[in-house]
Amino acid sequence: MSDARLRNDSGPALDVSKYHGTMAFIDNKVTMRVPGMGDSSATLAFTLDTAASPRRINLAQDGGTWAGIYRITGDSLRIALPIEHWTDRPVSPTDFGAPNTMTYILRRERR
Repeated sequence: MSDARLRNDSGPALDVSKYHGTMAFIDNKVTMRVPGMGDSSATLAFTLDTAASPRRINLAQDGGTWAGIYRITGDSLRIALPIEHWTDRPVSPTDFGAPNTMTYILRRERR
């Protein structure tokens, strides 16, 4: 993960890009690791809805769902997820600049 910004209604984006974490997508699982923020990681199952506009991604763990949107451009993946999640009525953002969302901009790692 090379850039992540946290937005909310109360002010400007919080830049957390200094953490330079990673997201590894393998099969239908994504493992997120953010060094400097407790050095913890989380693995979640994901599903994609490529027919929706914007395209949707759902992350699931322990019976909860985190509903977001995504866009792939070249070697970049942009994912927007609501800050408040794991509710009984998960609502996906409608665009990448929506209030109360986190937007991750990921760039493919060169091997």
